[in-house]
Amino acid sequence: MLKYLNKRQRTDEGAGHAPENPHAGPLPRTFLSLNVNGLKTRVAQEDGAWLRGIGALVERLEPDVIAMQEAKLTAKAPPGAKRGDLKKRERDQPFDNDKQKDWLTVKQQMLSKEPWCRYTPKFSCADWRYAGTLTLFKKGLRAPEKFYFNLELEPGTHDDNGRVCIAEYSTGLRVVNLYAPNNGWNEKSNFASRRSWDAKLLAFVRRCYDEKKPLVIVGDLNVAHQEQDVSHPEWFRSQTGERAGKSWTQQPKGEDIEADDKGQPGFTRNEQTRFTEVLCEGHLIDTWRKLHPQGEGVEIGDPNWTWRGSGHETDKYHKRGMRIDYALVSDSLRQHVLESYIIGRGVDRCEGFFGSDHSPIFLMLSPLDSELPAAAGRPPAPAAAARVRGEAGGESGVLGGDGDGGVADGSGKSGESGEGEGGQQGVGEAGCGSGGEGKGGGEQRGSGLGEAGGAGREEACIDLTSDADLTSEDHQGWLEGLELRV
Repeated sequence: MLKYLNKRQRTDEGAGHAPENPHAGPLPRTFLSLNVNGLKTRVAQEDGAWLRGIGALVERLEPDVIAMQEAKLTAKAPPGAKRGDLKKRERDQPFDNDKQKDWLTVKQQMLSKEPWCRYTPKFSCADWRYAGTLTLFKKGLRAPEKFYFNLELEPGTHDDNGRVCIAEYSTGLRVVNLYAPNNGWNEKSNFASRRSWDAKLLAFVRRCYDEKKPLVIVGDLNVAHQEQDVSHPEWFRSQTGERAGKSWTQQPKGEDIEADDKGQPGFTRNEQTRFTEVLCEGHLIDTWRKLHPQGEGVEIGDPNWTWRGSGHETDKYHKRGMRIDYALVSDSLRQHVLESYIIGRGVDRCEGFFGSDHSPIFLMLSPLDSELPAAAGRPPAPAAAARVRGEAGGESGVLGGDGDGGVADGSGKSGESGEGEGGQQGVGEAGCGSGGEGKGGGEQRGSGLGEAGGAGREEACIDLTSDADLTSEDHQGWLEGLELRV
């Protein structure tokens, strides 16, 4: 396993040299994704610690694509423009005004220097220091034929907050950098915008599948898919927005919050259900979960979560974490998946977080053929919205209805089943294609990614193989020598 994580020697013919035809070189196959929580803040960190630390990681992994979220660089705007004025921006061009020099700092101290100068940057920026993405493509590899900066694939138009970068290659491969909006605590704060985002993402992955465009999606998707994707499931499910004496008022006066919208943003049942539908309808694999079905260790310090609370004991999120950053690939690319890693570890973001509240993640694929495999036509769409609640070992499970394999987000460990009041049994592992056998309601079929499963059967919708799970010793070994405590 570590052979993939040592400084690798590329075998792709022509790698590192500009090909005569920029659309005929090797396709990207290694991807590093990280939410930087303000790129200028990271770059300007005292003593250049961030640049040294993340630069050493880039040198070690040599990623073909680096996807950054929450860059917080401001889009170029006409004179006198103000936030929210609806004036046209040049969102692919960061811009400084008289008061801020964020872009100048990033350009001079980072992008003009090694190893960053080996990459071609693509920006998508918001009106102000908010959200935004930066995607870096290694020079000398095959160049994308097209770029899109919105989920509707409209040429020349950017998401208003710079949350999307889509690179399309001549083979049909689409490499996507996403920064999903936070769900917020109530309808007024963000519920509606998150539902809209999820609907657009669902339409996008359906369209890509129908058009036979294989996907590699990396980024901060702001959702923990299953109970095993958070450190303290019951605690996260019970959150109401109160923090350090302040109240974010999850349930304002006169506003009823649906039960499935309650809880920590990113860990509400409605968000999880919508994300399951994206995975199933888009025929996508969560690469880290498939390669590490039991996680990596059982301690809070182990690398199971990509977001963690601060190291301050006064922070209510201290010693708690969520896995909300993902590397997803199309089912048709499953045989190419070699490794998928969470870099950071430690209770207090002590290693591999590089000053952010998010850990970098890393995906490695085997070299891709010039003609990528494409999935067959779409099977009948499941009715993913229909769900049946049940009890499984004292925890609630969620199942899809009317043909949907469904999701069980807490109904026990993989392979266990829980019997529901609605006469259905849930398979412990969440995932599209896993089926439940009803006590009196017949058999539910999977959504097409896996066969229907009976009670108590673990259903893996995509069969990925890898070496033994990464151990803590392995993790320490391949990160040895890197400056991680920044």
